[in-house]
Amino acid sequence: MSPQLVTYPTWEEMFGKHPTRAELVEQIRPLDRFHSIWLLARINILLALGRIHSTEKQTVQLQTYLVNLLIGEELFQDLKRRFGSERLEKRQPFHSLQILTLMKMFAVEGTKTGGLRPDMDINASHRLGRCLIMANDFLFTPENLRHIRRERPSIKRKRIALQLQVGSGLEVNNPPMINTSIVRSEMIFGEILKEISCSMDIRSLFQSRSGMALEDYIDHVFGLLTYYITLDFEKLIEDPGLACVNLNTFFPETSKDLAAKFRDMEQTSLDKLETSLTVPSLLKPYHDFIAMRKRLLLEVEAGSAIPMHVGFVQEKLESGLFWTIFNFLKTTEERLSLFTDWGHLFEEYISRMLAQCCAASEENYTRFPKFLDNGEEAFDGVISTGKYWVVMEYKGGFLNAIAKYAEDEREFIRISKRNLGPTKGPESNSWPERLAQSSQQIQNREGP
Repeated sequence: MSPQLVTYPTWEEMFGKHPTRAELVEQIRPLDRFHSIWLLARINILLALGRIHSTEKQTVQLQTYLVNLLIGEELFQDLKRRFGSERLEKRQPFHSLQILTLMKMFAVEGTKTGGLRPDMDINASHRLGRCLIMANDFLFTPENLRHIRRERPSIKRKRIALQLQVGSGLEVNNPPMINTSIVRSEMIFGEILKEISCSMDIRSLFQSRSGMALEDYIDHVFGLLTYYITLDFEKLIEDPGLACVNLNTFFPETSKDLAAKFRDMEQTSLDKLETSLTVPSLLKPYHDFIAMRKRLLLEVEAGSAIPMHVGFVQEKLESGLFWTIFNFLKTTEERLSLFTDWGHLFEEYISRMLAQCCAASEENYTRFPKFLDNGEEAFDGVISTGKYWVVMEYKGGFLNAIAKYAEDEREFIRISKRNLGPTKGPESNSWPERLAQSSQQIQNREGP
């Protein structure tokens, strides 16, 4: 299926003026913080179900339901006047990046007690709808536009700027595929981790720090994810209580102790979320959802919690699993060791996958080939097809938060070069240089 371009309406498109943060906060403050976030989280589950079970008819049905729930008559006429000729599945008023950005603002700016409840008061729900449409304007700024302007001399920098601007939204709206995530995590942190030597015992360290075996943690994440992706969105609309889970009783096949450990790892309160969001940061607020990724579930009442984004639950089966382990490490040395070990695990994973792909074909795959005369590793892998060779180097590094979410082009370039640059051995060089040098050595050995 070809990718489809989906855009969202903005306040500026309708009224010719970008709303200020103060204007948006003015709309937010009368609304009850807890009940607004609780409703936004439920809407986000509906949007996740719409992506997972996507059909054009269902998308239109879901967006129509949300328009009827959140948009008052006056704003509806403004939307209709400006976007009435456009198809609702292509110009969607509501989406997860917008929801998450507004949830963060509500956690800090909403009324803590006694505010207007958008889940019960139609005027309050229409106010929330205005906040959501206004929030769309805060996902793209005049500064963003300057960085990708046509007149910018450097095409390379322009492309990097665009990548940094859209990357976070692509992550939020396109979580990793569930089936491949499960297989990859099982191979890397299960089968491969048991078989190859690492600088530290990752499995034992995780269990001693978390109280859970890595396999138990993955099983709990998968059980939680399975529940949410199999919900019927129409039933969820009828019964909002289906959006919540009680982690004390949700996993009937596991012990209460393990369930409690999982709850302690993945559940947070609204006050704790607020505290984490008020820490000064260089990251752009419309990209930075680290606090929500770190602890997936927001407590709504004693024993009951809701995921802030189902996609972040999916992430925990892939890249998020690495960061879960990372967050339990206490020292810089431990964390550096994890990055090193991850590189080796990732190389081994790629090698095994390529070997499986080539096994049933005419191509021959050689993993980590070495020169016979000195025993040095030539490449990470080689595929040979008669007179042709394809030589490979594998890189499994991560970008740091500044490089990904601060729209800092210099940091992105620096970290990218670092991840794709130094290699093993006393004479460290970049991987393209290593490929070239090893290829030249082969030619020198074999002759013209």
